Amino acid sequence: MTENFIDGLKTLFTEHYVDVPEDKYNVIDELANRLDEMEQKLDGEVSRNIDITEELDALKRSNVVTAAGDSLSESQKEKLESLSNGVDFKDEADFAEKIAEIAEAYFPNDIDKLVEDTIVEEGTGVISEQSAPTLAPDMQQYTQAITKLKPLG
Repeated sequence: MTENFIDGLKTLFTEHYVDVPEDKYNVIDELANRLDEMEQKLDGEVSRNIDITEELDALKRSNVVTAAGDSLSESQKEKLESLSNGVDFKDEADFAEKIAEIAEAYFPNDIDKLVEDTIVEEGTGVISEQSAPTLAPDMQQYTQAITKLKPLG
């Protein structure tokens, strides 16, 4: 069908004295080749852009997890990192908020509570706790003997 169309077009041109030089036909092929080359370049750049974006997101995730784990022990950092793998990354602020919630839920900060429970009486050198632990009878004898000793200093 295409050949018939081209033959009919050629006949139409010759009947009406339209002269199409041979090099005009090559322009279409050349443009088609250039279009193919440009599409290949575009595909390459798009895939490169996707790779760079994924790498950037991975670095941002890593930075957020590292910052959230600064006050944690090494084993807690590893646990936080493994927990963070399941969290979706939309943007850095949202991800940081989610990681902070995970860190608070899994690794609560008990230091503040411990500081509130401990009272230091100045001048006596004695540390008393609001909730005194119960000791075994043998240990109670030792602690009473130690408290009777004169404080050093």
